[in-house]
Amino acid sequence: MTTAPPAIRVALIEDDDDVRGAIEELLIDEGFEVTAFPDGLDAIQALRSGGVAPDLILLDLGMRKMDGWQFRLEQKNDRVLGAVPVLAMSADGSAKARAIDSEGFIAKPLHGDTLLRTMREVIATADRRRTQQAQSSFERMASLGTLAAGVAHEINNPLAFISANLRLLVDEIPEVARELRDPALRARLVEWQTMVDECIEGTSRIQSIVRGIRSFSHMDDTPRAAVDIPRALDSAINLATSEIRQRARLVKVYDPIPLVMANEGKLGQVFLNLIVNAAQAMREGNVDNVITVSTGTNDRSDAIVTVRDTGEGIRPELRQRIFEPFFTTKPVGAGVGLGLSICHGIIVALGGEITVDSEIGRGSLFTVRLPRATSPSRTPAPTLHTSPSVLPTDPEPRGRILVIDDEPTLARVLVRQLGKRHDVRAVTSGREALNLLHQGEHFDVILSDLLMPDVTGMDLHDEVAKLYPGLEHRIVFMTGGAFTPRARQFVATASNHFLEKPIDVPALTAALREILSPEP
Repeated sequence: MTTAPPAIRVALIEDDDDVRGAIEELLIDEGFEVTAFPDGLDAIQALRSGGVAPDLILLDLGMRKMDGWQFRLEQKNDRVLGAVPVLAMSADGSAKARAIDSEGFIAKPLHGDTLLRTMREVIATADRRRTQQAQSSFERMASLGTLAAGVAHEINNPLAFISANLRLLVDEIPEVARELRDPALRARLVEWQTMVDECIEGTSRIQSIVRGIRSFSHMDDTPRAAVDIPRALDSAINLATSEIRQRARLVKVYDPIPLVMANEGKLGQVFLNLIVNAAQAMREGNVDNVITVSTGTNDRSDAIVTVRDTGEGIRPELRQRIFEPFFTTKPVGAGVGLGLSICHGIIVALGGEITVDSEIGRGSLFTVRLPRATSPSRTPAPTLHTSPSVLPTDPEPRGRILVIDDEPTLARVLVRQLGKRHDVRAVTSGREALNLLHQGEHFDVILSDLLMPDVTGMDLHDEVAKLYPGLEHRIVFMTGGAFTPRARQFVATASNHFLEKPIDVPALTAALREILSPEP
């Protein structure tokens, strides 16, 4: 059964009882939902306290208590009512009357057909404007996503060699300390190691933020795969930190939760929107404010995520509309009302549901339910390899390794890291690497950046597979973000090892061990 669209809400403000009654009767007969007011002052007070903005304001200009010009001024300064289109009515057909800041003007005496036609034209124009604003917003977000992915990639390169050098210092400082006889110098080295450890913690936090930015870039290009919900939640929380810090204390309660089939970026967008909305529902500076993000399951083993705030709550009449497109209670210019509507669409498309429960003065609870991933053969979304928790005690077999990275400093750091255990050669372009292979150089492992100018890691893989069959399986890729469609597809389908920059030493060691260890 097809559900009828909701009735258009009209606020009718007219001080003439007979005219107001006639217009109200006409509009109700035509299927409009009408709230009538005898003057501008009563109307502005009632509309502000009611919480739900109408779809159209039908406004008489010549009223005694508060005329149409005064009402319009009050309305434009209201964060909820300011975006509502206005159709002005007046028996005064002067230029002054017609010049009122409104979306339409109609002269009295009114004719029913003319009034209805003009009202529908104003509503249609307002809808087109909102659609255009939404499209513009989407285009800006797409551009920002592309920019963010590129920026994240550029950040990851220097972050990679900073992190690698710091970890080398962590290994070197104890060795140097053991060789020193002066206790004072040894104490200073211990202090330096603490400083290095703090720097490593800082780089790890930066890496987490960059990973979150990447996950929200090019969301539509990534196919569905099994997603780890806590990972997506943590990325969203990292991006929302500035909003949260000024308004609330965040509590995470992560009970076991199954993987879900989804696009991680889109799912992260839902969580980010819910968390930011929760923060913005609370006033800054209240130390008792709390946002609680929880995970768990229901009796059907669905994945459940809840975001609870202790904010002002949502009025019942607003709760009925918050998932409608274009509906918003944010100030004019602060959004186009698409956040929760998009969230609802994403979750429903994944076979789930999103609901809200709220109480004025007590806060709100948003609940997301998603079906668990049912195919055990599907692996989590093509994420990059993470490190084992413990570094193996026996070293990997010695090998001849070619390092390729267009960031010379990072290439040198990798030589420094691997040079004690392997024979390492470094170049800064894929073309240079191919030239070495063409000249007869032999390598047991190729450690290559994925995205490079001229010859990319993907180009290198294809050329090696064609000219040196078998060697392509010995390529380990490093990436600061697969932010092109081709790169994302390659990461999703290639069987090679992929390491995320900054390179984690245990992950690199594990990859080298697997490739260099002889077949049993």
